[in-house]
Amino acid sequence: MTSMYLANDVVQNSKKKGTEYAKEFGVVMPKAFNHLASINFEEKTIQSLGRLIAIWQERQIFDKKILHEVNRVWDHKKRTGERLPTDTVSPKRRRVSSENANSGPYS
Repeated sequence: MTSMYLANDVVQNSKKKGTEYAKEFGVVMPKAFNHLASINFEEKTIQSLGRLIAIWQERQIFDKKILHEVNRVWDHKKRTGERLPTDTVSPKRRRVSSENANSGPYS
């Protein structure tokens, strides 16, 4: 959870200077939330992460497609207590995400 707050702080504070960090963090957010959905958190943590997603949506921190995917994964977690099977992400989407993840500024 602390890492997500740190990512949130970096992305929101860097937004004033440009969109580079939001783009790079956005590439990994669906995968990060898919991982987080596999962890058995206390209800307070689940709500806190949901609130973080809501803030990102309100402030349009990430691309709408990224936010939609993150929200879809986290909504499933809240409803069922389980993560989505990884095959719910289309193979093309996974391929594009992995290609983008490998082409960041530190590659």
